[in-house]
Amino acid sequence: MDIDLLEPNTNSQSELAYDEILRGMVELDDTRSAYNSQYTIADLLQLYNIVVNNNQYGSERLTTAFKVCTNPNNILNTYL
Repeated sequence: MDIDLLEPNTNSQSELAYDEILRGMVELDDTRSAYNSQYTIADLLQLYNIVVNNNQYGSERLTTAFKVCTNPNNILNTYL
């Protein structure tokens, strides 16, 4: 679904989609990559976001979804 990640609660359908993105991000925060068990899949997405988007917020950027990641040693916390 095409939603604005800066304003995800514009209607009930986009709010549900955003909640699903956040739930998925929590799951990815606990999932290790098959190629390198040191990093979670969320870590790899955070690294991509840092390189491509410089961790800036935007309507089509994942930056807002990383707020649910709880690993204190993740890539984003190391970057910040």
